[in-house]
Amino acid sequence: VSDVPVGVLLSGGVDSALIAAMIAERDSGSTKTFTVGYDVGNVSELDQARRVARQLHTDHHELVMDQADVSRRVPAVLGVLDQPLADPAIIPLHAVCELARRQVTVVLAGEGADELFGGYPRYRWLIRSTQVKRILPERWAAVGARRLASLSLGSSVARLSDVLAPQPTLERHLDWVTAHRREARPALYGPRLQSLSYSSSALASLAPHVEGFAGELGADAFMQLDQRHWLPEDVLYKSDRAGMLNSLEVRAPYLGRSLAEFANSVRGPTHLAGGGKHLLREAVGQYLPHRAGSRRKTAFRVPGGEWLRGPLRPVLEDQLARGTLVNEGFIDRECMREAMAEHFGGRNRTSILWPVLACGLWLDRYAGRDR
Repeated sequence: VSDVPVGVLLSGGVDSALIAAMIAERDSGSTKTFTVGYDVGNVSELDQARRVARQLHTDHHELVMDQADVSRRVPAVLGVLDQPLADPAIIPLHAVCELARRQVTVVLAGEGADELFGGYPRYRWLIRSTQVKRILPERWAAVGARRLASLSLGSSVARLSDVLAPQPTLERHLDWVTAHRREARPALYGPRLQSLSYSSSALASLAPHVEGFAGELGADAFMQLDQRHWLPEDVLYKSDRAGMLNSLEVRAPYLGRSLAEFANSVRGPTHLAGGGKHLLREAVGQYLPHRAGSRRKTAFRVPGGEWLRGPLRPVLEDQLARGTLVNEGFIDRECMREAMAEHFGGRNRTSILWPVLACGLWLDRYAGRDR
């Protein structure tokens, strides 16, 4: 219910497709939907969103981010935030909010659905890791993990290697969420941060949220953990800033109190059935043919690796040469130089370089340094 025009941020996945379908059922033909895509990489959601928009007969609008837009938008957005954010998805989200603001002042989005309804694949993988512990001796699991890690057969095999590796489940969760960045800290941190290189304070702060859960119910614990940390500190922060920087209100209907309470009354195994978000997939089938909402969870992906090798390479090189983050000893210059050389040479080091770039651009603005 709104006194102003409302649109929907549409990715083509089940979360936004369900919202758009419910709105379109009430306002057939007048529902405005908005999607962003890219001119590089293979992670664009334009095709999926377009198919859903056609099925729903929405007034659909698309934006394709090109290299010039990326080189302009990334420093502008990351530098102006009130605190640094290492999630690259804020960039396309800012772009699609800018597109939507030309026609509406409020948009509905799917934030919260993954955390409440079991959308992240890592929940299912974490359950598998607890099952491995019960049935496979630790020594055999370690051998299997090493052999799989040596094969380099893709992300699924790498994740299976992680599952087999002997490691406390909470540590495994933290490493998956942060792309194993803990391992890079001793070499990457400069003298001003070296005392934090081996800190376990993050694990200590998360531990109370998962105590008392075991087996398949472990999924409930990590869904709750994400609702308390990942959701407010990344997902909602990102959507709020992306929207407000464009004077656009981004609303999250999945976080309505009654719906959130209902979702949390359902146990994890039910949410994770059928590849995750089982209840939402059942619901979307009432509005769309089943295939419209059956796409596997892929997250709001960004061609960050291509951007860092292309339009953002000069920005990254400037950070190495003159950035406050390096010059004031927060990040080790030689380690950053090596990571950049590896990335430009073809090895994907986005998980290291993007957070450094995001923090560096923010710190430069905070310190009053002009690029």
